[in-house]
Amino acid sequence: MKTSNPILVLLTSLIISLPCRAQDEDTSSPLNPDLESMVAVDYEMPEEGIHQFNTLGQNPYFITMPLEDQLPHDRVILSFEYFCPLGLDHMQVYFSPAFENQPAKLVRRITPSEGWSTHSIDLGEVMGDWGRAGDRLRLDLGSRPGVSIQVRNIQLRPLSEREKELAANREKRKEQDAKLHAGLEKYLAADFPSALEKIIVTDQKINIIGRSVSTPGTYLCEVPPDMDVTLEQEFEKAIAIKDARFVIEQDRYENRKGIRYDKLLSKWVLAEKQDDGYRLVSHARYADEINSMYDLPDEKPAGKKGLGGFSTRRGHVEDLEDLDITSATVNIWFMRFMHTRPAEDRIRHDYNGTSYYFDKWAVEIFDSTFRTTSRRNIIVAAILLVDKVENCADPEIGRLLQHPDMDPAGIYSMPNMTNPESVNCYAAALDFLASRYSRPDEKYGRIHHWIMHNEVDAGWVWTNMGEKTDLVFMDAYVKSMRMCYNIARKYNPHSEVFITLTHYWAWTSDPHYYPSKDLM
Repeated sequence: MKTSNPILVLLTSLIISLPCRAQDEDTSSPLNPDLESMVAVDYEMPEEGIHQFNTLGQNPYFITMPLEDQLPHDRVILSFEYFCPLGLDHMQVYFSPAFENQPAKLVRRITPSEGWSTHSIDLGEVMGDWGRAGDRLRLDLGSRPGVSIQVRNIQLRPLSEREKELAANREKRKEQDAKLHAGLEKYLAADFPSALEKIIVTDQKINIIGRSVSTPGTYLCEVPPDMDVTLEQEFEKAIAIKDARFVIEQDRYENRKGIRYDKLLSKWVLAEKQDDGYRLVSHARYADEINSMYDLPDEKPAGKKGLGGFSTRRGHVEDLEDLDITSATVNIWFMRFMHTRPAEDRIRHDYNGTSYYFDKWAVEIFDSTFRTTSRRNIIVAAILLVDKVENCADPEIGRLLQHPDMDPAGIYSMPNMTNPESVNCYAAALDFLASRYSRPDEKYGRIHHWIMHNEVDAGWVWTNMGEKTDLVFMDAYVKSMRMCYNIARKYNPHSEVFITLTHYWAWTSDPHYYPSKDLM
């Protein structure tokens, strides 16, 4: 995680509306509120099937209608869709008939959402023998008056296949993550005797400059994004070091496992070869200098006024002049229009020998947006969001790019960088965007900077990769930032990459959140 280029910080807030999918009625048990049961709640039904609860006191709750039949034993997931701009500070689920004398399920936070979002709660460990005909649930809606939450499709359902997979692998993942966390702590605290001092990437070559205190048995080792430098005992490429001070030149491109790999994406480390593998003797280093294809100017906003979530599709383009906007952010859900197969209405993009395809209609919307900002000299930062499989236009893209440990509770995912095929797919998406929106002629407009994902200290919601320690989470996030940084700099020598954080700077009560200061 030690790096050679600065990473910039952006504090931002983003709420996204997502399509939500109801469970098959044959495998779910719908629940409805008992309108006579509500305490400290004002109830409305703005549309058929939508329940609106306006909290009036410090212990608002409602009780569901009784179960008509015995609940099948596998229906342990309480699931609902909700719309709640303020969010709930917590939700608590009690089981009838003796609500106060039974174990309850506490959910520490229902995240603010200005669009319909799905929330799922696993009740399996606490529901006991609850589920007989006539049984009810009590749902406590936090502790704050003045909160409005709309809820629909309340149901009890079985675990999805994804949830079953996560449950089965949970303990194994915990062991692996504990090992990775310990390795990262040791690595970051180490004072290594040798060092890589500079890495220069040209069009066809990579030059690595460094020093080694012990040349016999020391190797320069390449670490592609799908490798964890603190865990690996073998490396894809290891080059013997012959001199205490060295400059080693490498071909930039190499065919690996059917992929023409670009070593621009890799970092490098010095290690001593031993009987059981390698022992690190330096920190890893990414590229310091990248030869950019274009000599673009270093553009800065002309003023302080910016606009978030801009798109010409939303109209109100005149606001740019009326408000004197000089910078803007644009959300890009690239997995919603990216494909692995060609079609008549798709744009082909070749990346290192592999072809990917992007829906022409979706790309043209972004072209319109970025041309509009470009004509007005507005500096643009693109927010890159990694969708769940179910929201992808091509399920294969979702399979490649959704993180394998993502919990279904998350709205978005950390990108999957755990295997070469997924790395290539993610890099291709970044390359498509960077190449299209960095042209000197600004034919399609300009993206100047890149914001990686959303509010990563609230990663459980906005950049989910399962339950991870702050170090393990940040190690994956830095890989994503570095990949974007290196690819963007292929085209624009002034592109910057930003981290995105909430305002929970030093403390948060939610165990799934990381204090921003800790991540930094």
